[in-house]
Amino acid sequence: MKITALAVVCALCVGLVFIVSADVALGAGADSSLVVAALRVLEQHYFKPVDPVSLLNGAVAGLRNATSLGSDVLPDIPAGLPEAQAISIFRERFARANQTGKLPETDLAYRATREMLDWLRDGDTHYMDPAQFAEQKKKDAGAVVWAGIGVNIRSEKDGAGVGWIFIVDVYPESPAQAAGLKRFDRIVEVDGKPLRNMGAPDAGQLLRGQPGSTVSLVLQRGSGRLTASIVRAPIRLVPRAEMVRPGVAYLKIYYFAEGTGEQVRRALRALAAQGPIRAVVLDLRGNGGGWLSEMQSVAGVFLPAQTVFAQVIHHAGTSPLTATGETLVPSVPLVVLSNGQALAEGIMVGLRSAHRAKIIGEKSAGVGGSGGDFALPAGGMHVTLQMIVGPSSEPIQGAGVTPDTEVALTETDMERGVDTQLDAALRTIGR
Repeated sequence: MKITALAVVCALCVGLVFIVSADVALGAGADSSLVVAALRVLEQHYFKPVDPVSLLNGAVAGLRNATSLGSDVLPDIPAGLPEAQAISIFRERFARANQTGKLPETDLAYRATREMLDWLRDGDTHYMDPAQFAEQKKKDAGAVVWAGIGVNIRSEKDGAGVGWIFIVDVYPESPAQAAGLKRFDRIVEVDGKPLRNMGAPDAGQLLRGQPGSTVSLVLQRGSGRLTASIVRAPIRLVPRAEMVRPGVAYLKIYYFAEGTGEQVRRALRALAAQGPIRAVVLDLRGNGGGWLSEMQSVAGVFLPAQTVFAQVIHHAGTSPLTATGETLVPSVPLVVLSNGQALAEGIMVGLRSAHRAKIIGEKSAGVGGSGGDFALPAGGMHVTLQMIVGPSSEPIQGAGVTPDTEVALTETDMERGVDTQLDAALRTIGR
């Protein structure tokens, strides 16, 4: 299973979104049956129990909002009713709302379904109309293939409040690396379009494109301007490892893809062949999440096997996440770097709870859920299937992981080419 995350700050070949596709034959047509079908999916798959009457009342509220009818005409369904009776009453409410003719029946069903899911107050669980769901299925199947240049970007404002796009990572063996792009280069233009005051998601869209297509960049590096024409290609995210100081291993994990745990072990063994590893900096800034099994494997690099470092809440209950694989560095000083785009929060909170690591940088993204897509009679829905919490049930979703030492990485720092967070980690390690 994977952590769900849209990698809006990465110019990658595909967005890092985890999808579990499942076709469910739960009815036909965009009428009240659509709402009932969505309710059934939640009852069978949502990560925690749901109250069907409360959810149906969310749909009734959607009917009221869509038709401007009051609660005297479309009252809530009484709490505590048997589900079958509550569904029957909802169908009556839907028929009454449909009689107003203020919206086509199909649109009324879409609205009621959306507002029922909104009732969960879970932004990751949402309805997709048929057009949106068809597009999502194309992406899932790889029918829409995008490529990038291999950079992670972020937007930062200068002292005058002007936003700029900076490269914060250049991926190994990427087109960007081959073209000579460097960390903290500022991207001024993409294909002639200025990026001034543009957000990272929109800038990332400009950097992505079809494999083999060319993108032209204007960059600012220090006081000089550079231009680069780069051919887009699919990007393979592999961990980066190097000795940043004698005895200090720096390990950057961009995404927990299949095989990441063993790639990390191979990289650390190669570094250990150069000399003893006396400390490790684990850089999870901008990490896009990924396979839970690979997070378990990476946790096992630093923790004894079977150590519980997080828990997963799912429909059937709660399961522990345990460290797996060979432990290579069980006791050397360890610092984890975090920022607001970091999604590997289960491993962060687990390493800290085990008194194995200090966290330095900025609060993490606060995305603890993973989910899947399900087909409905009309369109589909994305549902949170599980939620990661800390080993003692510390919440992650919405809360994020607060670092032990907060250190910002500002626009001024990047202009100067200074990684204040890495510097703070090295000071903490004392090397």
